[in-house]
Amino acid sequence: MDEELGLTDVFAQLDCGSLIVRQCERHDLGSARLSSSSLRRAIDSCLDSLDVIADAENAGKLLRRLPSLRQLQTDRLFSRLRSYTEVPQLAGPLEQQLASLTRLTSLCLSSGDLQHLGHLKWAHRVMREASRRGSSSSLSKYYRDEYAGLARDSRHLVYWLPDWLAAAPGLTSLAIKPPKHSSSSSSSSSSGSKYSSGSSTPACLWMGAVPWSSKLGSLDIQGVPLGAWLPPCIPQLTGLRCLRLHSCSLQPRAAAALVRQVGAGCKALQVLDLSGNELWQLPSEGWAGLAGLKELDLSHNALVLLPGAVSSLAGLTALRLSHNQLSSLPEELAALRSLVLFDASHNWLSGLRASVGASLASLAAAWPHLQSLALANTSDKHGSLALPQELAGCSRLQELRLGSNYDLDWGSLQVLQQCTALLILDLGGMRKAAAAAPPDISQLLAQLQPRVAVQWD
Repeated sequence: MDEELGLTDVFAQLDCGSLIVRQCERHDLGSARLSSSSLRRAIDSCLDSLDVIADAENAGKLLRRLPSLRQLQTDRLFSRLRSYTEVPQLAGPLEQQLASLTRLTSLCLSSGDLQHLGHLKWAHRVMREASRRGSSSSLSKYYRDEYAGLARDSRHLVYWLPDWLAAAPGLTSLAIKPPKHSSSSSSSSSSGSKYSSGSSTPACLWMGAVPWSSKLGSLDIQGVPLGAWLPPCIPQLTGLRCLRLHSCSLQPRAAAALVRQVGAGCKALQVLDLSGNELWQLPSEGWAGLAGLKELDLSHNALVLLPGAVSSLAGLTALRLSHNQLSSLPEELAALRSLVLFDASHNWLSGLRASVGASLASLAAAWPHLQSLALANTSDKHGSLALPQELAGCSRLQELRLGSNYDLDWGSLQVLQQCTALLILDLGGMRKAAAAAPPDISQLLAQLQPRVAVQWD
């Protein structure tokens, strides 16, 4: 090497700071880290992403040392708080630390932390109202100042996202996800909180629009049981490009309100993820307002019917419908001519025959830009899955997933010889069925390899 590199340069090039931090949590390496200030400075100045499991006070001390941080994920941040009066004491210093992280763009918070804050805030309101009515003494005596215990009497799970968490000037992405560490849940349960994402109790999320509306481009909420209630601030996030509400127990009326409100207010939206909500119905109108949408994920629900109005999303490039209860697809889907990815796996589609709704042949002919097609487990005793000749017109098709099909027409795979861009053919769970197929199928699969990776498991 022509020039000598310092420790900072080495860590910046290798991007191994996070690995060293994780290793240094072990007892045998802790003393080595503490004895090397130059090593600490090198890690601090280069660390790009951090997953911190600590209370806010200790986390704040750590954040002072990390000016280059771009991604921050927290857990147990507010676990030590026992009353609402402690929140303002914590808010000021933590807000200052976040404001100093000028490169921070992504913040991921634990829903358990926000629920703990929400219960403290809600309980504070109850105590204040009781004080106004002159009954605070009995409440205080009963709860012994354990404010979080009041949450057990709430008809809702309460989540609170304080405005001061938006202090980082460059923040564009916010995620709220379930706690990863079980100890977080156990410690919270002792103070009366309920952190189970599968709770049947509906939740409300207090989130102000003002501090987030001008900066937030991505909002990802997972495992918060919103039910029929949507945060009122969402339509006011005018710069939002990606909205994910995954496993939030959304009810159909909430989904209808969301499509209508987001279509009216979030004109920049490109990604909408409503997966994992057990939705059995979607709105039949309001989709035209989402003209700029590129990706729509409706997988892992209980949909029995897909409204044809979805076809008004003319710019859609990815549509995920897997793991539903669809028995047919609307013919209007042929209008989605920009589609690059389509996944309808694990539905009751009877091989997408033409008897009801759209056929696979008509869809393949209408989607010339298709690159990924997933139809795993879509055939049954009412209809086999046969690849149509029109699939040869999908000249850009690179990935085809047909695994776990009850009845696959093996002879129809001959059309794959004309799919010259194909790179992946997934036949997972069908090795035995392939062995019983005509001999020319084995020859076909051998001819496709090694250009095409055939996956059996």
